[in-house]
Amino acid sequence: MNESEFSAALQQAVLARGLTLDRIVHRLRERGFTLSTATLSYWTTGRSQPERQESLAALDVLETILDLEPGSLRGKLVPRARKSRRKPDRLVPLELLWREISGPIGRVVDPGEHYVRARKVLSMHDRYTLDANGALAHVRTTTVLEADEDDVDHMLIICHDEDVVHDLPQVRPVSGAYLGRVDRFDSDHVQMAELVFDQPLQRGERTMVEHELIFPAGGRRVWRGERRLPMAIRQHVVEVVFDPAALPAAAQHVTVPADGTGRTVQPLAVDPANTARLVLLDPPAGIHGIHWTWP
Repeated sequence: MNESEFSAALQQAVLARGLTLDRIVHRLRERGFTLSTATLSYWTTGRSQPERQESLAALDVLETILDLEPGSLRGKLVPRARKSRRKPDRLVPLELLWREISGPIGRVVDPGEHYVRARKVLSMHDRYTLDANGALAHVRTTTVLEADEDDVDHMLIICHDEDVVHDLPQVRPVSGAYLGRVDRFDSDHVQMAELVFDQPLQRGERTMVEHELIFPAGGRRVWRGERRLPMAIRQHVVEVVFDPAALPAAAQHVTVPADGTGRTVQPLAVDPANTARLVLLDPPAGIHGIHWTWP
C-alpha cells in the first residue's frame, strides 16, 4: 500500500461523482467539517493524506458524499509508522512568502535561516476585532507550537500593513511569553517582534503563547484578515468580529497557495453575533484568511 493508492481512489471517486472540489468542501462544511479546497486538492494529488483525528473524521463523511462504501478510502491510507520515507515539513522560503518585504525581513533574520526554524507551529487562532468605523481595534492570536531542537526560547511575529490603513500596532504579550526585541520599518509599514518564552523549550516540548496587536484609533476601514503560513499546520482558526455599527455586505474565505498560483474564494456567513468564522484543518502553506466587502 502506498499514498498513491489513496489519492488515485479519491480522485477517481470525485470524477465519478461529478462534483467540483469547491462543491465537496461546501458539503463538508454543511456537515460541520471545514477543509480548505487546497487541502482537498493535496489529498487527490498525493501531496498529503489525512492523518489528524479531525481530518480522519472528515474523511468518513467524505466517503458518504462520494457515495462510497464506508472505510473504502480510509483503508487505503498509509499508516504513519510505515511512512519512513516521508519528508519533514518543508518551510516556504521567506522571499516567496513575503516577496514585498523580503528586504526588511533580511535585516532581522540571518541569511539562510528562517524565522520559524527550530519550532513547529501546531495551531493558530487569530481573532480580529473591528471598531464602529470598520478599522482594526486589535488582533488576539493564540499559537500552539513544538520545539524541533533543544533550547528554543522565542518566536518571531511579523506585522505588515499592506494596505496602509493604520499606524503600526503595539505588541502586547498576554500569556506564555514576554516581549523581546522589536524592529520597526515605518517606511515599509513592517514591524517584527520577538516573543520570548517564559522558559526555553527542549526538543519535543510544547507551549501555548498568546499575544495582542493593539492598533491606534483613527485607522481607515480594513477589508481583510489574513495569515501567511510558512508551513502546513494542524489547525488554523480565523475570526473577524464586526461592530454592529459597521457590518459588511458579504464575507469570503480566501486561500492563496504559497507559490502564488491560483486562488480560491468561497462565501462565508456572518453569524448573529456579527462574527465571520473560519476553521481550517491541516491547511497547507500559503495565505489563508477572511475578506469582506462594505455596503
